[in-house]
Amino acid sequence: MDTKRSIWLLVGPRECGKTTFCHRLALEAKRSGWKVAGVTMPSVIENGVKTAVELVDLRDDTTFVLMHRSVNPSDTEQPLWLKNYTTILTADRAFNGIGEIDLLIFDELHALELVEGRGIKSALPAMDAGKYRVGLVTLRPELLEGALARWPEAKILDLSDPTTLTDFVTNSTRTI
Repeated sequence: MDTKRSIWLLVGPRECGKTTFCHRLALEAKRSGWKVAGVTMPSVIENGVKTAVELVDLRDDTTFVLMHRSVNPSDTEQPLWLKNYTTILTADRAFNGIGEIDLLIFDELHALELVEGRGIKSALPAMDAGKYRVGLVTLRPELLEGALARWPEAKILDLSDPTTLTDFVTNSTRTI
């Protein structure tokens, strides 16, 4: 594998399309014969309401429920989200022992991993190891400073700035 790697930080607020971007990129990369690993965390929307968050292991597209909204009718203002800790362990395994690959995606980095060292613990060491051609980490703007401290070589891909999308496609995915 080419030792030149690039790591990108896909930044955007909640529900702006980060996961959709990752999903489409992974599909296109797989169609082009790239080895893809990591996870995406798409929301499940029912009748206009977010009812769950799934976790997709990008190696084989296996989908698990990561968390679901409480069914308590009084939780409309601040819903209670019930986490599936077995799925978190499954997500951890998605980053372990992947070897050298073309595209590694971690959607989405939270303070839980970056600040507290909890959550999907194996994702950060896998990103740090750099055994990929292109690494992509999604995060919200408030975590950008911490992510850049960890990966100072990272390039920023801001979903609100179309020029960064062009730069990403031009520099990282020419062969996709």
